[in-house]
Amino acid sequence: MIRREEGEKFKTIIKILEIPTLRFRRTSNKNTGDSYIWMKIRVKGNSSNREYCLVKVTQIDERFLAAFNLYLKTLFRLKESTKLRMEFIKSSVRTPMFGNVNEVSLSGESLTMDDLDSFLTLYSNLDVLKIQQSVNGELNERSRILAVKNVLLSDPGPFGMNLLTKFTGQNICLCKVDLVESVESDLNELIRKWMNGEGYQNLVSIFVEMNFLSGRFIQTDQVFNQLPVEWFDTTHRPKYTTRVFGGTLDIGFYGDNCYDVVRKNDGKKASIRADFFYFRMVVWN
Repeated sequence: MIRREEGEKFKTIIKILEIPTLRFRRTSNKNTGDSYIWMKIRVKGNSSNREYCLVKVTQIDERFLAAFNLYLKTLFRLKESTKLRMEFIKSSVRTPMFGNVNEVSLSGESLTMDDLDSFLTLYSNLDVLKIQQSVNGELNERSRILAVKNVLLSDPGPFGMNLLTKFTGQNICLCKVDLVESVESDLNELIRKWMNGEGYQNLVSIFVEMNFLSGRFIQTDQVFNQLPVEWFDTTHRPKYTTRVFGGTLDIGFYGDNCYDVVRKNDGKKASIRADFFYFRMVVWN
């Protein structure tokens, strides 16, 4: 699915469906340059009375993607920033690069780090990356996901904490993160690095939700162990709201496990809440 930004909103302009049982009339084939691709193209409307182009094909494979990419560039010549939503196809299928994409949303089968790096090679300047499926593999300093400013993972599993401890961007939202044995020391080190100016200097917000089925929970006292913290004042900054991932995400601060910390080099303040299955951190302007 390809979307175009309209301020804080977006408009779907093209939607592609794979239907193996799809039947065609002879007039359904489209010349894509050096070959014909059988597809059905219709103009559709949605509840907001906005029209978009619906493309139906029997198989979304490498040949189709290459041909459709050429077709797209020839017809639309998009100049506005575009959001690309696609179901990840097995790694043996190469994905062509669509132009002017600043946000990508992936779903489908599990991703390996090699798959993800290969895909992100095409989109090296993404502002936002959203991944719905699990990711398998270990990060290193050359992993391309570390170059993305804003990252949302819906089901990262053990990959979640691995990414969080190496994150260099601005906003990160992780759901269903596996609680590793070192989670408290990892979070403690994250906070310490930010305070000392040794890492996370671009950070704006962190929202992490641990996997409730992990059988354990975050030991808050160990997260803040030997850190110079201040009690959080709920009357000043009760919550932080971000829309960087499309919807509205409220990061709340309340209760006994909320603290403020101060960065040494510039006096900037961050609020942190760590309890049971959640870790939240926001750097205030």
